[in-house]
Amino acid sequence: MKFELNGETWRCHRPHPGKEAKRYQVEEARELLERVGVKP
Repeated sequence: MKFELNGETWRCHRPHPGKEAKRYQVEEARELLERVGVKP
């Protein structure tokens, strides 16, 4: 999976058939959102 926002890119591998995200994947996604200025 590839996610791009405001010039920042984050890539994540999601094996099938699992739907759950791993803890490190959630943390990486959170870091991307913080870098582009999204605040909780």
